[in-house]
Order: sequence, then structure tokens, then C-alpha cells
Amino acid sequence: NTGVAAFRDSLTRAITAALRIQNASTYSAKQNATRGTTSDKAYAAFLRGEYYRRRFNAVPAVAALEEAVAQDPDFARAHAALAIAHAAAPMVGTALTAEALPKAMASIDRATMLSPNLASAQVARGLLLFFGEWRLSDAETAMRRAVTLDSSDTEARVWYAYLVGAQGRVEDAIRIAEDALLIDPLSVDLLVVRQASLMLMKRFGEAIVTTRPILDLDPNNTVALWNLAESYMFDGRPDSAVKVAEAMMRTGQPGFGARLGAGLGGTRPR
Repeated sequence: NTGVAAFRDSLTRAITAALRIQNASTYSAKQNATRGTTSDKAYAAFLRGEYYRRRFNAVPAVAALEEAVAQDPDFARAHAALAIAHAAAPMVGTALTAEALPKAMASIDRATMLSPNLASAQVARGLLLFFGEWRLSDAETAMRRAVTLDSSDTEARVWYAYLVGAQGRVEDAIRIAEDALLIDPLSVDLLVVRQASLMLMKRFGEAIVTTRPILDLDPNNTVALWNLAESYMFDGRPDSAVKVAEAMMRTGQPGFGARLGAGLGGTRPR
């Protein structure tokens, strides 16, 4: 009996150890599938690049994302993010169009080859069509496809709403942004799109009110501050507009607000 008990104990320990290894392997596989890479260094560089890119700080974003794809050339998400960073660089004033857009196209092609249904690659394609060629309808189609591929991709919805608004369909842009906010209520970018759309519809009071939750989340958001200053100006409150403009200049952030505003210039309130 003692021998049987010992055997059972040994067998139990062996099975338990095997299950631990299997579970750890399964967890690791799932984690790698979610991250898109098995390289910790590539993933760390990717996260660093995304941090800068989503704050329109293109130079360190490009550097970090180039490091990510160097660490793992098959990292599709990093290639797509690098494409977006390159596509947006001319708008934020860190690269010439002729220099940045071929790099964006090369990264899009690489990301699509590695992962044909990657939503962020479609976002990059849409931004390339928008910033590089001003093909708004085709860019909107790319963003719509990105949303279809991944309905939880907040960035795709942000740019989809923005492109719809840029073509004068501002009420539709608000609807898209508000639907997306149900998925991600803390998305500063979606809140900014809604704020800008309200301003363009000459609903200046509402635009001013909707600025508060944006600045609570991101006090130095230059796009929101720019929109707020314009809303105050069109609402007949120039003193408040000047104060906000001065606050925007003190942030020291990249002057993206003016350039983003130019994109919707055709639908500016008159």
C-alpha cells in the first residue's frame, strides 16, 4: 500500500507539473497572438512608439517603431503603426511629403503582406490617401473597412468620423463619434472629434461644454484647446479665446491643432 501511495503521489506531481507547463505555454501563445510578436524588445519599442505617435510626436515615434520592426521584421502591428507615423509626419511638420509617403506605403505593404486583415494597416492606407493625395472618399472607404475588420479599433473610428466630417457630413461624424464613445468612453480623440463637429455645426455653447471632460483627461491637448479658442471666438467671447490660445502656446506641445483645423477648413463655421 505504501508503494502504491508513493506511486500515486509521484504520478500526481508529474501530471500537475505537466499541466503547469501546458498552461504556461498556452498563456504565452495567447499573449504572443495578442501582442503580435514573441520579442519582448520589439514589443517594448512598439509600446514606446505608440505612446509618442498617439501624441503626434512623430520623430521619437518613428525612431521607436523602426526599432520595433528591426527587432522583429514580422511584427505586422509595428509596421502598420510605423506607416501611420510616416503618413502623418508631413501634417505635423516633421517630414516632407515626398520623403514620408513612400516610407508609409512600404510599411503598409509589409504589414498587409504579414497580416492581410489587420485593421491598423487599413487605417494607415486611409491616412496615406488623405494626407498624401487628398482622396477623401477613398480614404473614408479604407477607414470603413478598418472598422469592419475590427469594430473595437478606436483609432479607426476616430479617423472615420474625422473624414466624414471633412467632407461636410458633420452630423454623421458626430453620430459615428458618439457610437464609438459607447465602446471607449475615455477616448480623448473621439471626444475631440465630437467637440470639433459641434463647433462646425455652429453649436458653440455645446462645443465649449464638451471641452471640459477632454481637458480633465488631457490638460495639454492642443487640438481641444484650439477648438475651444475658436468656439469662444465664434461665440462672441474674444477675451476667453485669447486666454485659451495663450494656454495652448504654454503647453509646448507640437502645434498640431492648427494643422488639424486646416483639414476641416472647408466646413469651418462662417
